[in-house]
Amino acid sequence: MPRVLTITLLATTNFAPDLPPMEEKVIQYFTQAAEIDWTKEEVVIAFTVGKWKVLAGSKHPFEEKRINELAVEEVKRSQNIASMNNHGLVTGGESYLVRTGEIDVPTLVIHGTEDPIIPYAHGVALAQAIGKAELLTLEGTGHELHQKDWVCIIEAISKHSIKHRNTQ
Repeated sequence: MPRVLTITLLATTNFAPDLPPMEEKVIQYFTQAAEIDWTKEEVVIAFTVGKWKVLAGSKHPFEEKRINELAVEEVKRSQNIASMNNHGLVTGGESYLVRTGEIDVPTLVIHGTEDPIIPYAHGVALAQAIGKAELLTLEGTGHELHQKDWVCIIEAISKHSIKHRNTQ
């Protein structure tokens, strides 16, 4: 008996070695993180807004004012804002990455076609590697969850969950 009824994977990967790397613009931008004075709120806010510019797709206009407001809130509520980048440093568990094909529950893979950090090919590969997977392609979307995509994403997750709730 599985521990979950369904899985939703959003803008992620199993890091298969034959998949394309992140775009150079992402590497260049995040290289700057080492130079950031994380004690200066205005510097951190500017870095955060810039990060979302780099990660955004072309489908929706970049809402700099809104992203700036979100960055301000993020800085206010954070106890250690520099830790926002820690997930990129996590290691261990690599042996599980080759076990993607063992996932045996209905899976919804959601991925943008313009994701510069985890290219779209990663989402396609996940959907192909998981036997019971469906792929929701977000045309023109990058690594962001733009609020104009929320309805589509929420509806897809809801339908996926409802569809498979009674099949287990």
